[in-house]
Amino acid sequence: MTSVSSLIIIDVRHADDYNFKRIPNAINNPVFEVAFSNKMAELVPDLATPICVYGSQKGSIESTEAAQKLIRLGYDRIYDMTSGFTGWNNNGHPLESGLSTEPQPAQLADGHYPIDTKESCVQWTGKNLINSHSGEISIASGQLEIQGGQLVNLELSIDFKSITCTDLADSDMHDILIQHLESDDFFYTERFPTGKFQLTGSEAQGDLNDGSLNLQIDGDLTIRGKTKPISLFAATGVTDDLRPAAQAYMSIDRTHWGMRYGSGKFFSRLAGHLVNDHIGLQLKIVGELTAKSA
Repeated sequence: MTSVSSLIIIDVRHADDYNFKRIPNAINNPVFEVAFSNKMAELVPDLATPICVYGSQKGSIESTEAAQKLIRLGYDRIYDMTSGFTGWNNNGHPLESGLSTEPQPAQLADGHYPIDTKESCVQWTGKNLINSHSGEISIASGQLEIQGGQLVNLELSIDFKSITCTDLADSDMHDILIQHLESDDFFYTERFPTGKFQLTGSEAQGDLNDGSLNLQIDGDLTIRGKTKPISLFAATGVTDDLRPAAQAYMSIDRTHWGMRYGSGKFFSRLAGHLVNDHIGLQLKIVGELTAKSA
């Protein structure tokens, strides 16, 4: 017969939550870690062992995700405490305390944050009917301002002379394409080496969480000396080291900024020279660590 061990309690929350307070005798194995499954095999090698998993609270599904993973791994006696640590605590059950302080939600200090130009960039994608190219454009400088936890200003200077094409990086065609993109057919960098984005407004999107498109950003985008209003939705949040960060995607009609090469709106017969009017722009913004006082 297969021997069955005593019940094992697995705390699948983050390590800092576990280190602060936990259910007595619980073992920590955060379900968010990619090594979760491998660590389970080390912690509980006997698949017949009864296991109880718990997460943070009712409505947060980390324990349910962990239970499903364990079932797929072959464990056949799984108990999901869906009320989580909060439910256990609210019912007056005993707790075990660690040595750390209570984890606090990340909060941004008010002030001006210079843009980290090494981590921030604009990723572009251009297409025709069957092909596409993509690459990056550097952000030369910029800053954002936070007041009362809200984004109130964002200024970016975009260096179009830095444009690269990642899918042709090892091809002789790379420099040919870049020369074309820098020419007056597209960004015309000899005359307009930089562009600009200036925030004109922002609006939080209800109660959406980090990782969702939780902020609408409105602003003026200047390319080739032409300034046009744009609106985009961004996933915003705070990094572990308390820096503001955001990712946003937008699709712009390049012809509005004077880039008419290969556009079916302006040429009657293009054949193999057709280029889609819309360019995809993925914006990655990361602020520097220390804010300057407003």
